[in-house]
Amino acid sequence: MSEKDKTPAVGPRAQEKRRQILQSALEEFAAHGYSAASMDRISEKAGVSKATVYSYFGDKGNLYGELIEKKLKEACFLDLQRLQSPGTVSTVQHIEQLIELLGFQAQNPESETMMNFMRMTIAESGRFPEMAQMFVERVEKPINQALAKYLRACGVSEEDSSAMSWIVSGTFIYHIIIHRVLSGGEIMPMELSELTGLLGRLISSYIEKYS
Repeated sequence: MSEKDKTPAVGPRAQEKRRQILQSALEEFAAHGYSAASMDRISEKAGVSKATVYSYFGDKGNLYGELIEKKLKEACFLDLQRLQSPGTVSTVQHIEQLIELLGFQAQNPESETMMNFMRMTIAESGRFPEMAQMFVERVEKPINQALAKYLRACGVSEEDSSAMSWIVSGTFIYHIIIHRVLSGGEIMPMELSELTGLLGRLISSYIEKYS
């Protein structure tokens, strides 16, 4: 059988099956981890046969890759299109919009499944480093690049935009890990509003000085 013959038909029903399988896989990986995730449970919850899951994705590793490529990037990717285009508002307003969006993403209660998935990825990264690397390559790297691009549009220099995107995203990721992934908010309390306010002032000051 050729590779083309193995590819499921593309159409409304096929797309709906893929969506159901990916949603079921997201919940399964988040609840049981990568190694204990069951293709039987995934297919049962998706309402399809296990053969259908394998015909669409090949194996558990490919299913994981497709999952983070489609569902997780979609769930956590910075929607920078919601921000006004450069030139329509002041630099300070641009930064305020950006930080506000980042803060919303960090606190969004609908992202709890994503938090569980991040816990699983971190916990199993030692046994499955390729899984963690795939997560970084397909989710974190595109987010970092999109953030750097927007910062350049706001006035951050080309040479500093990548490092600045690390500083900004790293601040929020660290807050998410401590407060939501590791449940350490009471041990290391920090209001997100304090971080967003300081980040906004720091970036605005940088742009005013160096742009």
